[in-house]
Amino acid sequence: MGTSFSAFLLSYTILLTPAGWLADRVGARRVLSWACVAWAIFTAGTALSGSSVTGLLPPFAALIGIRFVLGVASAPLYPASAKVVANAVKPRHVTAVQGLVVCCAGVGSAVAPFLFSGLMDLFGWRLAFCAAAALTGLVAVVWAAVARYPARVQAPPAAAGRAFQRAVLRNSSLLWLSASYFSLNYFEYIFFYWVYYYFGQIRHFTASLAAAASTATMFGMIVLGPAGGWVADLLARRFGVMSGRRYVAISGMLLSAVLLYLGAAGFGPVLTITLLAFAFGCASAAEGPFWATAAAAGKEYAGSAGGFMNTVGNLGGMIAPVLTPLIAARFGWTSALWVASGVVLLGLLAWAGVRDNEAAAA
Repeated sequence: MGTSFSAFLLSYTILLTPAGWLADRVGARRVLSWACVAWAIFTAGTALSGSSVTGLLPPFAALIGIRFVLGVASAPLYPASAKVVANAVKPRHVTAVQGLVVCCAGVGSAVAPFLFSGLMDLFGWRLAFCAAAALTGLVAVVWAAVARYPARVQAPPAAAGRAFQRAVLRNSSLLWLSASYFSLNYFEYIFFYWVYYYFGQIRHFTASLAAAASTATMFGMIVLGPAGGWVADLLARRFGVMSGRRYVAISGMLLSAVLLYLGAAGFGPVLTITLLAFAFGCASAAEGPFWATAAAAGKEYAGSAGGFMNTVGNLGGMIAPVLTPLIAARFGWTSALWVASGVVLLGLLAWAGVRDNEAAAA
């Protein structure tokens, strides 16, 4: 399972920046349409693993190949979404809408295990994947048919290598922002990969309580993700766009570190679940400011800038699931979680390098 997960993450992470560049060049609406169709095809393709259709390959090799290509197809999702929001939404609402995107991702993460397991119980795992593919295909059709918005951000010229380097690779604000996003993803991926294990195996919650606790942490993301973007836009009206985003991002990261530190201290189940849910929620509140700031810093390369930031962030996300249990094996799970608190605290310091004159251009 770990290898199949990694096959997806490998291609996904490598292609985030090229996918963002593609959204900048040919249009985010078009790229999202293509990507959505590809998700549907390769989600359905997962059901073919080990069948006669892929009989020339060992089942595991077929699964790895399908997961790898699915990662390729998924790479444009967040960079292209950031480009769409930058184009379609007025600047004073951009951060709130970016937070809403994060919220909807959390809703999908919370709903999918229950919905998909129900489909498997009814139809078996192969038809469950086909049903998921059909739903995704329907979303692709609807998106392509109804998505229309003004182009508020100018598209980059066809041949602009130096402009791309200035906007992305040599953009000091974006580099500092990406370093901070590395630490935020390190923090968040621990929740994605290890929180259920922590509740069940380390804190010895019952299976049903561990599942409910894991879902509760997702609700922290669902509630506080859009709230962070809304508060940032509200503060922007008084303190300026960049200041509003900076205040929310730094506050969210600081609170998440403190709450995780307290949540790992060994309190009772209800308080522990509450603290960890709010810790994850406060980290999610910073997502909207990160994505809005990256898009603004990249200007006409908003998709590329978002893809680059997400690439660096995913490196932190890939390290956390591996490093956390190694630290836990040597020093205990409490120390492993406290390390995550320290990492996110270091990351908030990087916001000092994000300059107002570049990032507030939205």
